[in-house]
Amino acid sequence: MVSRETSQTKTLFLGDGINDARSLTAATVGVAFGQNSDVTSEAAGAVIMDSSLQRVDEFFHISRRMRHIALESALGGMTLSVIGMGFAAAGLLPPVAGATRH
Repeated sequence: MVSRETSQTKTLFLGDGINDARSLTAATVGVAFGQNSDVTSEAAGAVIMDSSLQRVDEFFHISRRMRHIALESALGGMTLSVIGMGFAAAGLLPPVAGATRH
């Protein structure tokens, strides 16, 4: 059932037992609660050590913030690279100066 839903849209599956391992791997994102099983922990994309839905909410907030920081870093790095390439193309940044650290 999870596989069918995952083929149509992105899914999240929350599980806490060994019988959830297959669904955790079939979902777009699998989140395991607690430390009930090594199999469940291996099958999940994320493991929440506490069996509380409040921790799941915290997980979503943390993951959104991490994604935001990663996107900022990637876009910032690409922007600086393009600016550096522009300076180099204009002859204002010699290759040796661009390759060495100051």
